[in-house]
Order: sequence, then structure tokens, then C-alpha cells
Amino acid sequence: MKKIKSLWLYVGLVLIALTALLVYVNNKSDVGSDAAKSVVDLPSEGSHEPTDNLSVEEANELMRRKTPDDTLNDLYQDYRVNNSIYMDESAVCNLGMEGLSDFVDRFKSDASFRQQRTKLVCDDGGRFDYADLNITVSDPDSTNFFSAWSAIAPNDAVFCRGFLGSEMVEEFTFQRADSLSGWFLVDYFNVTAVPLI
Repeated sequence: MKKIKSLWLYVGLVLIALTALLVYVNNKSDVGSDAAKSVVDLPSEGSHEPTDNLSVEEANELMRRKTPDDTLNDLYQDYRVNNSIYMDESAVCNLGMEGLSDFVDRFKSDASFRQQRTKLVCDDGGRFDYADLNITVSDPDSTNFFSAWSAIAPNDAVFCRGFLGSEMVEEFTFQRADSLSGWFLVDYFNVTAVPLI
């Protein structure tokens, strides 16, 4: 009789444990699907705090909410870094005999200086003036058109204009031999222009 009572007690405990396990598993799967269906508590829009503690559901929701504008903004990050380098007076490209930013300011405003510092020669031996070229940094507008430095090195720099995520409309390449030399416009590309050279 004692064995039967022990057996019933054992079976009862097993049933209670199985029921608890089933309830736990059902609640766990319900929580996952509810989190995926409901709005999850994500970092605020302007927050730049680390998000490495997000659950899988929260990460999926965050990716679902990411807009094309966010992706384009991510593309602009490298340009933003290059623009900062260009504006930094202590950057290597701005040191030496002539800083890049000083050169560009003078190149934009002085026609005879542009003529002297353009290595591109037209078919007739002359040089195109480039007076109407816009070498001014501008963040992406509502159409994602922007102007920025796409590459900056101590003796090479490329300024471009175009639409984020597509081909550039215009590119200017500037170079100098070394920090003891002056900067020159050595290449120019415009997708809409008839070749001038």
C-alpha cells in the first residue's frame, strides 16, 4: 500500500512538472510573438546609446523601422568625416606651403589663379576657366543631392557633387607633389557636360 501511495505521489509530481513546463513554453512563445507584433521599447530616435542589449525581437523591430533616409544618412558619414578634415586647419592637407582650404578659397575667387593652377589644357592649348564651378560643401537636401569631399589625403583630394547612393554628377581632383608644393586642379568630370578637353 505504501508503494502505491508513493507511486501516485510520484506520478502527481511528474504531471505537475510537465504542466508547469508546458505553461512556461507556451508563455515564452506567446511573449516572443507578442513582442514581434506589438511596439517594442526601443531607444529614442535621437539616442546614440549602445543597443547591444536588445532582444532579437527588438532588433528585428528596429530594422523594420529603419527608413531609406537612415541608410542614405549612413552613406553620408564618410563624406562628413572628410568635410571635417578639410575644415581642420591642423589636418595634413592644410599644412605646408599651401593648405587645401586656402587653395580652394583662392581658386574659387581669383580667375588668374585658377588659370595658373589648372593643369587641364583644352584642345586649343588654352585652359577652361572653371569660374562657375561650385566647390562648396552642402549636406544632402530633400532630393539627396549633396556636395562634399569624397577623398582627402595629404597631397590628393577629390570633391564631388551628386545624389547619395548613385553616380556622382561632378568631380574635381586636386593634387600637390608634396607639402612644399602648391595644389592644382588635375582632373574634372561632369556627367552632363560635353568634353571640354
